[in-house]
Amino acid sequence: MAKRHKLFPLLFPLAIVLCTGNYTGCPEYSLLKPCTCVHRPESNVLLCSSIRNSHDLVKVFNSTGNWTFFTLFVHRSNINHIPTTSLRSKKFKNILIASSNVDFLFNDDLNTTNDVELIHLNDVFFAQPFNWEWFRPLKKLTYFNLQYSSVPMLNARILENFSTELGYFLLSNTNTSRLEDGVFANLENLIELKVRNSLIVDLKRSMFPAPAKLQKMDFTGNLIESFPDDLFSNMPELEIVLLEKNRIAYISHSLFGFISHRLGLLSLMGK
Repeated sequence: MAKRHKLFPLLFPLAIVLCTGNYTGCPEYSLLKPCTCVHRPESNVLLCSSIRNSHDLVKVFNSTGNWTFFTLFVHRSNINHIPTTSLRSKKFKNILIASSNVDFLFNDDLNTTNDVELIHLNDVFFAQPFNWEWFRPLKKLTYFNLQYSSVPMLNARILENFSTELGYFLLSNTNTSRLEDGVFANLENLIELKVRNSLIVDLKRSMFPAPAKLQKMDFTGNLIESFPDDLFSNMPELEIVLLEKNRIAYISHSLFGFISHRLGLLSLMGK
């Protein structure tokens, strides 16, 4: 069973975003049980808690007919997977799963005819090995956030499974200890990159796109002791760098000059 004490207060605001569907408002509760629907102007969010299996989800999807939902939020549930046929028919753009047990994320029959733009997985226990190829058919994916799952190493081969349109790649508490050269180099549209509260020791300029569109980099809570003078070179849009709670004791004169003239925020406080 996945841990239940993890907090996810910031998940829900992500879900309240624009959408359009065949019907306005939410379906009546009798069609939604055991899920609920939250409606905001031009936005439907399907909230499903204590789901026992994927069949429960399919029943809700079928009973709600032509209603479409912008966001699916599964919480404290046990499911086999996200039904791919319903993923397309309901036109989900956001998939959020928290504090749940999941066998695997998607069926093998998931193709590129989907609208998924955001994946947020917080404290999800996968019964089968985590498969990065799950994300290959998500050609519209721009936001990926994974928390409290083990990702010991990242390389370019793993990241090839993501759309080149990916703008946000965020990991937190994933026990990541190694980033290989070129790992993010092909993600030319990355705006924000986070590998937080892990075991990273080294950062190199060759890990990132050149030029890079990065605006924010967050490596808070790792084991970084130093970084090369050219780390932030060819990153004209970079504004925020967070390196708190690392082991950095020294910054070279040339790097400090770059930081003082270019960055809006550099945080090194805390060890």
